Formats: sequence, structure tokens, C-alpha cells
Amino acid sequence: MVKIEINFYDTGKIDNEGLKFAVIVSKFQDKWIFVKHKDRYTWEIPGGHREIGENINETAKRELFEETGAKDFQIRPICDYSVTRNNIPSYGRLFFSKIEEFETLPDYEIKEVKLFDEIPDNLTYAEIQPYLFEKVRLLESRTCPLCGQDNNCQCHEKECWCYHIEIPKELLELVPEGKKGKACICKSCIEKYKEENR
Repeated sequence: MVKIEINFYDTGKIDNEGLKFAVIVSKFQDKWIFVKHKDRYTWEIPGGHREIGENINETAKRELFEETGAKDFQIRPICDYSVTRNNIPSYGRLFFSKIEEFETLPDYEIKEVKLFDEIPDNLTYAEIQPYLFEKVRLLESRTCPLCGQDNNCQCHEKECWCYHIEIPKELLELVPEGKKGKACICKSCIEKYKEENR
């Protein structure tokens, strides 16, 4: 059995020419998007190879459209990563995208796009993609569900600051249904709400 090692790096740590893949963990209406290749019966995160001379950020946008039909979307890099097999590393960049609108799926490699509440069991790259998915999901828990900024959540490292602050019930009710209980509201939003509702 081939040993696989996955490592994460700050975005930009790997030179563009060294990045071979763009993988785009994506959401639509608070559901995770996975795609099925025409030649396979398993699910995968949208993504693909960087073309010669192409910037990896453009690769991500192109692959997201080609593999999902995403027409209107926000996309941002999360980190660079490496997958090492038999002591030979290959590098890619991991992205997160929030898709607002689709158009007809282009007739390329993908036969089906499906929305999931969680990562599906039958993955094409089961030894790699769960780690990439979790990296994005962890980041999502650190994003304020109201303003989208960093909430400084520390629940994965120690007891979070939000356990020791009073959050008005009315403010909690403003959190979108699909985001309730998944991430802390940031201190700025809490302070702003309290200031405006004295």
C-alpha cells in the first residue's frame, strides 16, 4: 500500500509554476457541492489541473465553471497543499467558493452535480479529499455567520471566548438557519448590536 502524506502551507508559499491542481470546496444554499465524473461512479470535490501558463487562481475559476456550471460565485484561496506519494510531492491550491447561480453544466468531464449536507462516503480520492474538505470546514467555523469576517473562534484549540460573553437572544435569531450552531458571532457584531440596542 502506498503511503500518502498531506501537508498544508500558507497561500503563496508554493510558486505558481509548482502548483499543479486547484481544488474548490464549494457551497450553494448552505449545501456542499460534489461532482461525478463521466468515467467514474464516485463523488469528488470540483477541481482540476492548471494549464501551462495559467495562473492557479484562474484555474480555480475555470474548473469551477467547467465542473459545476457555476455562473455567479465568490471564490477565495484557503491555502496551498502537497500530496506526497512514494516520497514524491505534488502541489495544489485549495479554494472555497460560495455559488449563487448556475447555468447549464458544460459538456466536458462531469455528468452530475449534487448537493450534500456532509461529505459523501463514496469519494474518488478518499485518501486525500476528506482532509481538504475538513480544512475548509474548520475555516468556516472561524467565520462570523453575520458579517463573514474572522470570529477568532478558539473552540478547536481550547475553550472559546464566546463561552464567557453574553450574546443577546435577538442577535442569535439573526443568524441564517443553515449557519446556526456552526460558528461564533464575532465580537464586533456583538458589540455593534449591543451599542445599537441600548
